Amino acid sequence: MQEIILKNNQSSHFTLISYPDGQHSIKLSLNKLNVKEPVEIKCRIRNFGELEVLFCLVNALRKNDFYVCAINFVYLFGMRSDRAFEIGEPNYFRSVVSPIINLLETHIRVLAPHNIDQLNYIDAVPCYEDISIDGLRIGGDASVKRWFYNLHNHFDKQRKEKIIVNLAFDIDSPSYKHHKEITVIDDLCDGGATFIAEGEYLKNIFPDKKLKLFVYHGLFTQGVHGLLSYYDEIICTNSYQDIDHPQVTQIKVI
Repeated sequence: MQEIILKNNQSSHFTLISYPDGQHSIKLSLNKLNVKEPVEIKCRIRNFGELEVLFCLVNALRKNDFYVCAINFVYLFGMRSDRAFEIGEPNYFRSVVSPIINLLETHIRVLAPHNIDQLNYIDAVPCYEDISIDGLRIGGDASVKRWFYNLHNHFDKQRKEKIIVNLAFDIDSPSYKHHKEITVIDDLCDGGATFIAEGEYLKNIFPDKKLKLFVYHGLFTQGVHGLLSYYDEIICTNSYQDIDHPQVTQIKVI
């Protein structure tokens, strides 16, 4: 087995060629590959442009008689799209992205998606079920429950006017008083407004406890500074981007 890592449209196994009309192509570094060994691709795909380069890579490999046995998406754009849309709109991932991904016709793995049944070829990778997080852990969607065993799920998230949340748990429970820190867990942080509302609420209730945020995918489209006003530490993978900040701990997946 040989692995090709595709990150930010770059890899040591090919040269990217770009054309004025937006078209891309790649030229494989055949001296770095063994045609007799299956190829597994690990990649983060954040937009259609990066998806195009992935398709170029897969088809270049197949054209040169390589067997692509699996594609491991540490981040796949649109995978968060499990919500209901307004009448007249598609479900973005199921209706738009998923049919394109299925054209790859190989074994697909995706790191902690919302719904794992939206692709025909998919095996959601149960990464980090043994990760150690000290203190009380709260929060999460059903997808997070699937990956974190023995999760203390006393967190009821309800969206009100897009960003306001309701945290429903017994604040007098001895389990909350016992722990010195609380870790909020979810699978993705985009702008962070929901987590800021959660952090503000928790800091008001537990001013003396250390508060952490763990998300698989840290997009942080509004930056991390607003979040760090409430959270002492942010933990995430580098599935979407690499972050250099003293209060951000990243688990390397690519």
